[in-house]
Amino acid sequence: MTPRRLALGPLVLVGVGRRSPFREYAVAAMAERAGLVLMDIHEPAWPKPFIRSFHLITEPGPEPMLATGRAAISAERAAGIATYDDRYTVPVARLAAEAGLPGSGLAAAIACKDKWETRQRLASRALGAVRASLVTSAAEAVAAARDIGLPVVLKPRALAASKGVVRVDDSDDVARGFAIAAAASVPDPVFSAPGVLVEECVDGAEFSVDSVICQGQVTPVFVARKLLGPRPFFEEVGHFDTAMGRGHTCAMQVCHFIGVALTAAPRPAPRFLRQMQASTSLRTA
Repeated sequence: MTPRRLALGPLVLVGVGRRSPFREYAVAAMAERAGLVLMDIHEPAWPKPFIRSFHLITEPGPEPMLATGRAAISAERAAGIATYDDRYTVPVARLAAEAGLPGSGLAAAIACKDKWETRQRLASRALGAVRASLVTSAAEAVAAARDIGLPVVLKPRALAASKGVVRVDDSDDVARGFAIAAAASVPDPVFSAPGVLVEECVDGAEFSVDSVICQGQVTPVFVARKLLGPRPFFEEVGHFDTAMGRGHTCAMQVCHFIGVALTAAPRPAPRFLRQMQASTSLRTA
């Protein structure tokens, strides 16, 4: 494939995953604007028409991924590095910072990926006041649930897509909930943080505010109401588009306190914020 309108220099794209309509049109759109250099743990198949070169991550773990990324950025004279794979957001931010490339900043990426760091930053500014404790054992989880009050939600500290997230309504089930959260994992993790969060359970509708941040300006793309699977888990089985409403205010407020510099002053946001999630570490404008 020959890109139609190159606006950027070479762009290193980390991880593309299995083929799907969503991934293919996203990669195709990026290939229209930059020469894509793929970096992945598997040899490329479906992405071949969209990429100009490929760098293989030969071993699992963070250090081989970082070494491959440094080599790819240098060899390709990359103008940027990006990912839409949640596993890679923190190392991609690290690589961007090391190379002086556009990015969210390492501290901001960690604050989005590490749920305990997120909670601490938001609590320090009285934003999203969900009570939470970080625990490392079932006994600590039981004590935290007793202090917070049932029901509670237990979740891994640094995973995504609601993996290992479980609601507990009975004190006798807290230890089992801790075991579920502590055992959750993803293939080839390149960022991890120890512990499980025990959080106050907030009933009600849950919304996602997806935004683009460019040169400090937050632009919400859409607000969607989440459709969740059966309890006690929080698996996302669908989304419903809804009006922007307070989504813009919420996105700006949260990004400000997570550590992303904004050009507009934040305003009061909704009372409860469950999570701040980074989906890419590239800001190339």
